[in-house]
Order: sequence, then C-alpha cells, then structure tokens
Amino acid sequence: MERIKYKGYFIDRTEHGFRICKEDNTKIHTHLRNLTPSYKLIDNVVGHKIPTRCGLYYIQSHTHLADNEEYKQRLQDYYNVKLNKGKRQTYYNPAKKKF
Repeated sequence: MERIKYKGYFIDRTEHGFRICKEDNTKIHTHLRNLTPSYKLIDNVVGHKIPTRCGLYYIQSHTHLADNEEYKQRLQDYYNVKLNKGKRQTYYNPAKKKF
C-alpha cells in the first residue's frame, strides 16, 4: 500500500481511491477518489478555508478532518445552507405547444 505524507496527514492508496487520515489519529479518516482533491482538502483544513463550488460530500470530508471547533461550525453552517438550497425550478412556457 502506497502512503504519502503531506502536512501532518497520510494519504493512503486504496482499491477505489484514496484514504486521508491524520498522523496522530489514523481512525479519523475520509475517502476521496482522486489525489489532487486530496491535497486541496488537506490545504483547506490546515488553512481553515471553506471550499466553494463543491459537493456536499467534499464539505463533509473537511468536517471529518478538522480540529478547530469554530472551523467545524462554519463548515456545518455552509453544509446546511447548501443542503437547504435545493434545485432550481425549470422554466415552463405555457404558450409553447407540445406535439
């Protein structure tokens, strides 16, 4: 198994992607499919940055690896906003006839 050490975290190669965990506590971990987002996730967690234009699972992954309670709360608030946002309504043109 290939193990990469990056900024106090381990990135382990798994069968279907990568497993990211802390050096001091390997039980707390998250899984991602690609290596580049794994590096970006670690950079965001170390710098306490909130990712934009990403999915809900990626935000949850940040929450799993974060130590700072204030940062975790900000991530959870952002997650709830994205979860409650919902999908946009599709435009319906009543004048257009369907055949």
